[in-house]
Amino acid sequence: LAFTYQNDKLKDRVLKFAEGWGSDRVYPCDVTKDQQIDDLFSSLSETWDGLDGLVHCLAFAPGGELDGNYVDVLTREGFMTAHEISSYSFGALAKAARPMMKDRQGSLLTLSYLGAVR
Repeated sequence: LAFTYQNDKLKDRVLKFAEGWGSDRVYPCDVTKDQQIDDLFSSLSETWDGLDGLVHCLAFAPGGELDGNYVDVLTREGFMTAHEISSYSFGALAKAARPMMKDRQGSLLTLSYLGAVR
């Protein structure tokens, strides 16, 4: 298993989590930066000859977009940020993973957050 973290603030938490799974494969990947996505899969391809699956389990919305009535706090910028990180990133990661998943009968899985049902 390999794990990613967005920034140094989250790195130690992810390292500890990965250790619990017996993995030391932990990589930086801010999904708002295409180069970091490319670098992630380049690093993975140095270790593995392919991928059998990718699990996408991240979400984000600016704090101000989560406080109060949705319509009252909604901003275009906040909406776009939330969707870039929470939704677009799944497709971007799948696209970058595709060469490593070729002919492997692999799976892509995305997880939802409780906020999706509120």
